[in-house]
Amino acid sequence: MTTKLEAYGIALLVAVLAAIALYFYGRHDGTVIERSRWEKAAADAKDQDMKALTQAVSKASEIGERTLAAVGNIKVVHQTINKGIEHEIQTNTVYRNDCFPDSGRLLWNASNRGILPDRAGVTKPIGGVPEGNGAPSPGQQGRDPAAKP
Repeated sequence: MTTKLEAYGIALLVAVLAAIALYFYGRHDGTVIERSRWEKAAADAKDQDMKALTQAVSKASEIGERTLAAVGNIKVVHQTINKGIEHEIQTNTVYRNDCFPDSGRLLWNASNRGILPDRAGVTKPIGGVPEGNGAPSPGQQGRDPAAKP
């Protein structure tokens, strides 16, 4: 009986080992098949990239040839142009139309004379910007030029 039992044990062991061997063979075979598919896809993608690159290079070469042909047809002409320049000088007196309030005009005159504003000579204008007596300029119409606190 032990021989029969040993025979079944050996047969079972051989079957298990065969199953394990088949499992690893199938796994290896699947890996090889998948790797070959991946390598074929990579080779196809590389071929497509090379075709696209070849087309781009030929297109760029064609554009370069047409550009060189167009540049070759350009005729260079040197021409000196002498034109007179007209100058128009317009003098605008800004303070003529009373755009300074009294306080601003007095400060302006004081600064032009080099006097500090708190000195006694500032209150009376001596030369400098005259007091306004003309019509206001178009930008000054309808508003009071003096700043109100």
